[in-house]
Amino acid sequence: MKVEIRNKILVDGQAELFHEVHAAQMRDKGDYTYLIYHNEEQEKVVLKFNAQELTMTRFASPQTVMRFQVDDLALARIPSPLGNQGLVTRTKQFVLGQNDLFLAYDLLPFAEAKEVFASYELTIKWFEK
Repeated sequence: MKVEIRNKILVDGQAELFHEVHAAQMRDKGDYTYLIYHNEEQEKVVLKFNAQELTMTRFASPQTVMRFQVDDLALARIPSPLGNQGLVTRTKQFVLGQNDLFLAYDLLPFAEAKEVFASYELTIKWFEK
């Protein structure tokens, strides 16, 4: 199985596009589906999702954990040069298809923030080789 990730990041009016394809494993456990792969830095990444939420965990040092909930705020823990930063994700769109997931979200410094750090459009697709 393969996982394809496309990410469009908007920061200060500038757009960056990222595209990755990796070998992956898929498992269903309880109410969740898990996609497991290793990124370009050979770090293990686990995507845990269902129709209401997605959790992305990157097993690096330090670990990154980002949560997204349909039409809601969620916590994210992202490493920075000053240590782990606690940030907030605001999910604007969350669409789970048969073999894909589309997520549009803002990354905020805190829940009540008016200004966003960045806006994202993330598409995750999985398919047989």
